[in-house]
This record gives sequence, structure tokens and C-alpha cells, in this order.
Amino acid sequence: MADSDVVAFRNKIWQTMQQGGLATCICLGSRLGLFDFLAKAKSPMTSQEIADQIMFKERYVREWLGAMACGGIIEVKDGKFWLPENHRAVMAGSNPMNVASFSWAISMFAQVTDDLMECFKLDGPAGLPYSKFPIFHEWREFKMNATYTWETLKEKFEQVPGIIERLESGIEMAELGCSTGYVSFILAKRFPKSTIYGYDISEEAVEFANKKAQSLGIRNVHFFSQDCCKMPEDWTGKWEYMVALDLVHDVPKTTDVLREICRVLKPGCFASIIDINVHTNLEDNLNSPVAGLVYTMSLFHCMPVSLAAEG
Repeated sequence: MADSDVVAFRNKIWQTMQQGGLATCICLGSRLGLFDFLAKAKSPMTSQEIADQIMFKERYVREWLGAMACGGIIEVKDGKFWLPENHRAVMAGSNPMNVASFSWAISMFAQVTDDLMECFKLDGPAGLPYSKFPIFHEWREFKMNATYTWETLKEKFEQVPGIIERLESGIEMAELGCSTGYVSFILAKRFPKSTIYGYDISEEAVEFANKKAQSLGIRNVHFFSQDCCKMPEDWTGKWEYMVALDLVHDVPKTTDVLREICRVLKPGCFASIIDINVHTNLEDNLNSPVAGLVYTMSLFHCMPVSLAAEG
């Protein structure tokens, strides 16, 4: 290998390390609401002005701003910082363009690195339980909020013959893997004559969703803890419509949950399943701009939580 090739590859790895560090800082700014604050700012501000208005310590704000400015995410001139207009939708707010929400995963991965190292060992644990990821449902709610609106969901629902009309007239439907209920709440508000049931394996997420429904006074949505790989026997032929968003790849036994969905649907009825767009064959993913991140997310979360449940 020529020296120039070694240097080029070394520079590539340095660039990767830089991007990894910036991703950590993006997560920090996203979770703290710094990007949302800067997106609403009407003019550039100093680090002290930002800290005073958001009620944070200036020294920490200044260092974070330094990382973001050097990473080309925010801009600085004469000691004043701002988030460019064309960066705002990507870094802040509830909209499908917001990809900063995926940075939250970096925080989760850092928390479980030592535990994951043990899983590699022959005598180590099979995987990691969901309890090892305390911010998972908070992150998923934020990510769903940035990904789905009724407009984006409507595009999917329109692919199902007559389902919007049936929901408008009033049916019972289920969302599998509902987490804290973000999508279920959208559907409950949009279709007041229908009853939406949300199911998730996490009791904490279900408790949160039910409390939210009660506080909002939404009476046509209900949440329950349920293993979607083994649904109740008396559900056979029960549901007129089911939705599973970003769920099927996470469950311990994929074929079981697909078989169960077929069993519990009424004859002639449908389920909408949306999942990650990657290939089974590794070599088919090599040119994907996001597959490296998808493999990382699988390694640190999706795969170990499935293996922990004997998947």
C-alpha cells in the first residue's frame, strides 16, 4: 500500500472520529433543547445571551457552541452564534426533515458499551434487556414526533383500500409496538368514531401512554402491555386493521409476530407494516449512505434486546 493510501485512509478515520464526536454533541443539544431555541432566535447571540435566556451555565453552552461551529452545524461571527435558516428543519422541530433525533441513539449506545462487550464473550449474556436502555421510549417518542404527522401517515394508509373511510365511520384497530402512543394519539384525534388500542411489551411505556390519554381527555384510545409474538387466543379474527411501525425487526421471533398478525385479523382485513429499508445480504448494503448506522443501531440495541428474549 502506497504511503498516500495510508495517509488518505488515516484521514478518513480521523474524519469518522470527528463525526462521531459531533454526533454526541448533536445528541446533547437536541435533548437539551438548544437547537429548538436557536431555531427560534431572531438574531445572532453571544454564548452568554444564549445561556441567560435558556437558563444554562454559560461555560458549558460556550463549549458546545464551539463544537457545533467547528462542525459546520451552526455559524459564528464576532462572537455571536446562529443556526442557519437552511439547517433549522434538519436540526430542530417536529418535521420529517429532522434527522438530529437519530443522535439520541448515540447516548444510549455509550451507556451500554461495557455491557455489550460482555455479550461478545462465549460465557457472556445472550443479550441486553430493554431495562438497560432507560431513554429508549423517550427517544422513540421524539423520533416518531420528528418522522410522522397525519400527512405522512396518510400516504401509507391510502395504500390500503378503503381503510380511511372505514376509520372515519368507526372501527376498532390496534397499533403493535405502540411505545408511548405517539401514532395512536394521532389516529385517535383524526378518527374520533374509531377506537384505537395500543400494545407494547414495555409496562412503563404503556403506563405513560394511559396517563397521557387521561390528562388529554382522549377517550377513544387505550393502551395495554402485550407480547406481540404471542397474542391472546380469543383475538382470532378480531381486528379490522392493525399498524406496526418500526417493530417487526425488533421482535425476538419475526415469523411468529407476522403469523400472529394474520391470525388476529378479520378475514379480508389488512395490516400496515413499515420497517427499515435495508437488505439481508451484507454486500447489497455496501453502497447505502445509512447502512453503517443501521448496523450500529442493530448491534447496540435491536439485536441484543431480541437475543435477550431468546430471539
